[in-house]
Amino acid sequence: MSETNLIENNIKPQFIVLVCCVVLVIFSLFIVKETETAFIVRFGKVVRQIDKAGLYFKTPFIDSIASFDKRILQVYSPAKEVIASDQKRLIVDAYAKYKIVNTKRFYESLRNEQGANIRISAMLDSIMRQVVATNPLSSFLTTQRGQMMENIQTLLTNQTKDFGIDIIDVRIIRADLPVENSEAIFKRMKTEREKEAQELRSQGKQEATIIMASADKEAKEIQSQAQMEASKIIGRAEGQAIKIYSSAFSKDLKFYDFYKTMEVYKKTLPEQNIIISTKDNEFLSKLKKE
Repeated sequence: MSETNLIENNIKPQFIVLVCCVVLVIFSLFIVKETETAFIVRFGKVVRQIDKAGLYFKTPFIDSIASFDKRILQVYSPAKEVIASDQKRLIVDAYAKYKIVNTKRFYESLRNEQGANIRISAMLDSIMRQVVATNPLSSFLTTQRGQMMENIQTLLTNQTKDFGIDIIDVRIIRADLPVENSEAIFKRMKTEREKEAQELRSQGKQEATIIMASADKEAKEIQSQAQMEASKIIGRAEGQAIKIYSSAFSKDLKFYDFYKTMEVYKKTLPEQNIIISTKDNEFLSKLKKE
């Protein structure tokens, strides 16, 4: 046998042993992240819990690793149709936030996050139907919506208390009417708004009539009072004028008599006609030459 063959025969066993050691080391090492808690499981039983991040060893091919997130997790309940207490149909979806607080109990009851999400989602769906069935549609539009979410969270917490989790929050994302119901309600709301608008217009016309009647009455009262005041002013002015005329004409009675006669002539005698009268007509005496 040559020297080369002897070397090759010695290297092969060593290489195989080295590969086996590398494989054993690889399957013995595992990493725990900062956001995780891990279990070493042997034959279905938890033999060790690891809470700190780092590099750890396990028995290869015998031990398995189960890791769980320390952060807040969320489970979603898809949209589905539910019936409110007033027999109104609704499309409702929701979500719940939870945190694993007892990892061993969580593993023993739910095994993993996928199993937890399936169980919690089913419970959330059932509880949501139960709570919605005891409340009318109008409660989703008032502060009662918050109370409904609190009730759902309380019931879900009671049902999951043995799972090693803490329900942090429950929220109803959407509560909509089915499409056919929405159209019917929209038409009814439109009719009600039109009726309300018509009533408001009628009330507006009635108020306008009352205001116009009141304004007309007030205007007539103001006009009547103004005419009364004007008559008083005119009366006082005429009285004052008479006093002035009387005072002026009393100083020369003949002139006053002549002036008044001239005014009478102006109003009664024609401008371009011939007047035939007797010589001793007293009315025309002022026209005679003396």
